[in-house]
Amino acid sequence: MDGVKNFTRPMDNYLPPKIDKLGAVVPYVTKDLTLYTVPLGLKSVGLESCRHFAYIGETPQIPGKFFLEKALELGVPKGPTFGKLKNGQAVTLPDGRVVEPSQVLGEPTLSQYFSIIPSIASTESTVLQALMDEAAFQSFRSSEKLLQVMVHLSSSVVVQSAKYMQWIASFGPATKHIFVGPGMAKDSAHTSYVAERLYSQKLASLYPSMFPTLLSPDAAVPTDLTSMATVFADEQLIHGEAMLKYNILPLKRAGLDLSEALSTPSETDTQTMLAEFEASLESSLVTRAHDYRQQMTSAIQNDTNVDNVRFYFLGTGCAIPSKYRNVSSTLLYFHGSQAAMLLDCGEGSWHQLQRLSPPTLTEPTTAIQRAQEWSRLIQLVWISHLHADHHLGLIHLIVQRKLHLPADVFRPLFIIAPMFVLRFLEEVAVMMPEIADAFVGIPSNCFDPTDLLCTECVTEDGVIAQLQRNTIDSTIEASGSSSSDPEEEEVHAAPSSTTNASSNEEALPVKRRKLKDYRYRPRIIASELDTATSSGSTAAAAAAAAAAPAHVKSSTSPLLAPTAPTPTSAKILMTMVSSAFKECKQLFESLGIVELINVPVIHCIQANGLVLTIRKTTSCGMASSATTEHNPDEGVEVEDPSLLKIVYSGDTRPSETLILWGQDAHILLHEATFEDDKCMEAVQKKHSTINEAVEVARLMRTPHLILTHFSQRYHGIPMQFHPQYPLLLQQQQLMEAKATAVEQGTSVADVSVATPVLQTTPVTATTDVVVAFDFMTVSDRELTWAKGLTPLLAEIFPALPVPGEEEDEDLLGKEEAAAAAAATGRNQG
Repeated sequence: MDGVKNFTRPMDNYLPPKIDKLGAVVPYVTKDLTLYTVPLGLKSVGLESCRHFAYIGETPQIPGKFFLEKALELGVPKGPTFGKLKNGQAVTLPDGRVVEPSQVLGEPTLSQYFSIIPSIASTESTVLQALMDEAAFQSFRSSEKLLQVMVHLSSSVVVQSAKYMQWIASFGPATKHIFVGPGMAKDSAHTSYVAERLYSQKLASLYPSMFPTLLSPDAAVPTDLTSMATVFADEQLIHGEAMLKYNILPLKRAGLDLSEALSTPSETDTQTMLAEFEASLESSLVTRAHDYRQQMTSAIQNDTNVDNVRFYFLGTGCAIPSKYRNVSSTLLYFHGSQAAMLLDCGEGSWHQLQRLSPPTLTEPTTAIQRAQEWSRLIQLVWISHLHADHHLGLIHLIVQRKLHLPADVFRPLFIIAPMFVLRFLEEVAVMMPEIADAFVGIPSNCFDPTDLLCTECVTEDGVIAQLQRNTIDSTIEASGSSSSDPEEEEVHAAPSSTTNASSNEEALPVKRRKLKDYRYRPRIIASELDTATSSGSTAAAAAAAAAAPAHVKSSTSPLLAPTAPTPTSAKILMTMVSSAFKECKQLFESLGIVELINVPVIHCIQANGLVLTIRKTTSCGMASSATTEHNPDEGVEVEDPSLLKIVYSGDTRPSETLILWGQDAHILLHEATFEDDKCMEAVQKKHSTINEAVEVARLMRTPHLILTHFSQRYHGIPMQFHPQYPLLLQQQQLMEAKATAVEQGTSVADVSVATPVLQTTPVTATTDVVVAFDFMTVSDRELTWAKGLTPLLAEIFPALPVPGEEEDEDLLGKEEAAAAAAATGRNQG
C-alpha cells in the first residue's frame, strides 16, 4: 500500500480536522495533493463528538504537453508568453491575434481521486448508514467524477454485508477496491522487513528452544472475493497484502503494482537460505554453536527442577520500532497458575504475541485459537512510566481480549499504571465505549511503600489512621541516623550514578525497616467526589460514592496533597477503591503473586521499577503454598525457598532505591539502552549503559541478569560483548566519521580515527548476562545456560553493518553523490 500511503502521509500533520470560521472542515492543501476530511454522522453528533472520518484525496490537474513547434508556427515569441500558455492562460500577440492554450497544449491530465474508508464496528452501526448517505461521495456515484481507488479498513463481517456491497458497487466498474481490514487482507507469515524475517529464521535454526519459529499473526485465509464479484468487473476487488502498491500518477503507470509484494518463502527456499548462512560462518564457530546447543538441551532435560516463570520478549528496543527490535514489552508466564502478565505494552505488542504459540497449546493451532488462548492467559498489565513506547499497545490489547473471549469467560484486564496513563485510557474509553468495561485501572503509586499516602490496609479505619500520620513505617533512613529498632536490618545501597562501575569501594550501609505488609495497599486519590466531600454533605457524598465505578477515575485533580483529609472524606474515597483492590488481591492470589512493589526510579515523572515476588511451582505444576506463615508485621522474606523474586527496572539510571528493594532477587531484568562509550548520552537521557546494569546486578546480589531496552542502533548482540570489541568500536567510529565527512562535502579518503581507549572494564563472566532479542523465550531454569549464548551470538551476528546491507548502501550512495557533485563543480569551473 506504499502508493496510497505516500498520498495520505499529510494526514499525520492534519488530524484533528481544521475548522474555518463558518464551522466547515478545511481541506489540507499542498502543491501535490488536496485532502478532504469527511466527518461521518456529523449532523447527529456534532464535529467535536465525531469519531469517524473518511478521506478523499484529489491531485491537481496537470497541463498537457507544450508543443514548441506549434507555438512558433503561430508566431508566439519566446519568453514569458510561453510560460503563460503552459499555465493555461491565453496570450495576445503584437498583431492582435489571440492564442489559446488549447492551440499549443496537448490533452491535460485531469484531477485523480482516491478515498480511504474508516473501520466500522458492525453492520448495525449508525456510522455505516452515515457513510451510505454522505453527500461528499455523490458526485463519484453519479459518474460526474471518477474515483480511481478506494481503500476499505473494515472487517470482512461489515464488508460482506449486502448494504456495504451495494454501496461500493454504486461507484461503477472503473473504481478499484482494496480491502485491508481483518479477514480481508492476505495471510502473511512474516513482517514487511525481509531482513528481520531472515534474522529470526537464523536464530531459530541455531537455538529453537529459545528462538521458536514464528507463526502467522493473521487469519489463515482471507474472505473469498469470487463470491462477491458477481456484480463487479474482473480484478476490481483486491486483497491487501504486504508491500502492495497502487500508483495514482502518472496515468501510464496507474494501477496495481505487486512487483515488491512479499511472498512467504517455500520450505525449500528457507532451507537453502539457512544452509548458505551456515556456510558463511567459520566451521569452528558452527561446531561450537551446535555443541553448546546439545549440551544445553541435555542439561535442561536432565534437570529435576521445574520451570517457575517463562519470559516472552515481545519488544526489546527503545523509542520507536525498528526492523529488528520492537518497543518495550515482556510477557511473564507463571507455570504454577498457568496465567500471564505483561511488563509494559508498547505499540505492536499484540501483533508480536500472535507470532508465538501459547505454552498451554501443544498441538498445531490456528491464529484464532492462539489469540483466544493468549487473551485468556493475560490477566494483568504493569506499566513502568508514561512514555508512549511503553503503553501505546494497551488499547489494541484491550480490544482484542474482549473480541476473543466468550462472555462467560471474559474478565476485565487489570492495568497497574501511572495516573497519566490511566487518564489517557479513560479518554480513549469515551471515544470507544465498548472498552469502558474491559479494563480496571489502578494507579501505580498504590503499590509504592515509600509513598506518604500509601495506606496501611484496605479497611476504612486503616485508611483514616494512615492518613492522619505524617510518616510511614517503611521510610528509608540515611546512614548514621540513630535508631534502636530491633527490626532494622543493614543492607548495601548502590553507589551514586556518577560512581565508576569498576570501582572496588564498598557501598555505604543504609538502614531500613523490614518490609511490612504493603501488599494490595491502595493510595487514596482525588476524584469527582472532591466537590461532595468538601461540602461536608455526607448524604451527597455517599450517593456519589454509590454511583462511582469499581475502578477509580480521576478526571479532575491529581493525587491528593500529603495532608490528612477528614475521616468522612477518607471513608467515602475508600468506598470507591475498596472493590477494585479486593478484586486485585484475589487476582494476585490466583496468579501466585505474593508481593508487588512499585519503586520510583530515575527517568521521568511517575517512572517506576517493579519488585515482584511469586510462589514457585511444585512438581505437580501448581503454585506452591508458603512453607512458612508470614507475619504481616515482618514482611516477606525472600530467603523462603518457596518464593521467587523478580526485579524489572523499567527505564532508569542506576537506582539506589531499586537496588535496596531488590536485594537478593533471583532475576533482574534491566534496561541497557547504551554501550559504555555512550555514557554521556545515557546520563543526558536518563538511561543506563551495559556496565551500569551489570553493576546494579552485582550490588543487588542477583545471580541472573537479562538486558533489554536497547538503542535501535544495536540490532543484534551489542559490540561490547564481542571478543574484538576495541577493534569493532574503532571501525564503527571510522564509519561515523566518514558519514560526517560525506555530509560536510569533505574527502572521505583523509578520514581516520585513533584506537579507542575504553573508560570502563569489559563485561565479565562474574554475573550471568543474557541479552534479550525480540521473540526470545526463556525460563528461569534455562537462564544459567542462556548466558553462554551471549559470546557465541556476538560472533555469529555482525555487530557492525556489513557490505550489502542498507546502512552501507546509504553511505556509499552519499559518497557517490558527493563525488558526482564535486566532479560537476570541477567541470563547470
